[in-house]
Amino acid sequence: MNDVLYLYFNIDRNDPKAMENMEKLLPDADEILKRKGWEYTGFQNMYRPEKGTDPDDTFNAAMEAILEAEELKPYRPYFQTGTLTNACDLKEIIIEDKKPLDEEKLQRYREYYEKTGQYAHGIIVDENDVLMDGYMTWLIAREVKRRPEIVQVRRGQQFRKVVCGKYIGGDETLHPWYYDAYPAVVPGDVIPVPEADGEEQLLVERVYYVAGKHDCGKYKAIGSGIRLL
Repeated sequence: MNDVLYLYFNIDRNDPKAMENMEKLLPDADEILKRKGWEYTGFQNMYRPEKGTDPDDTFNAAMEAILEAEELKPYRPYFQTGTLTNACDLKEIIIEDKKPLDEEKLQRYREYYEKTGQYAHGIIVDENDVLMDGYMTWLIAREVKRRPEIVQVRRGQQFRKVVCGKYIGGDETLHPWYYDAYPAVVPGDVIPVPEADGEEQLLVERVYYVAGKHDCGKYKAIGSGIRLL
């Protein structure tokens, strides 16, 4: 996806001296990350992969380099990853692999949109804006002329569709799983989740995508396995 990296420091913002020292060290952090394939975006604490680099291959190296920098250790740096959701305009998306239209599946997604005013999930495109997943969302978006979430993966990068929700009869804890089964799933559906101690049912609250080895590795499978472009 359009991976971005956020760099944070544990620092008392009410301590002027600490803030002054941290400001002086930020160029060092920028340089460390640049050597590992990440460039500063110019916006707050957000970095992006340099053109031609693979964040899957450089994320761990960047993180280790920051953590090992002696001058930064007193500030206990830590990272978060993120995804930009405006990869391209809807009209720029290219449809290459046209398959027979599943009218029943399309109707399920359309009914969900008409009921909630929201898309069941977004769209995945590759680096050339070729549609990789979310065809039903693309069809509905063209009808209603409203932009969905559009995120990007690179060819050869792992990605997963994640369903997140609460167990029926359980507490308020949200449980994310990745979902590669064929039947359409929208928020509000109840789907079976195989567990070691029996079979749980999940009330789906959200459907979204993750990509890259770092983020994909966080989820257990409901469906058939890793999707690889």
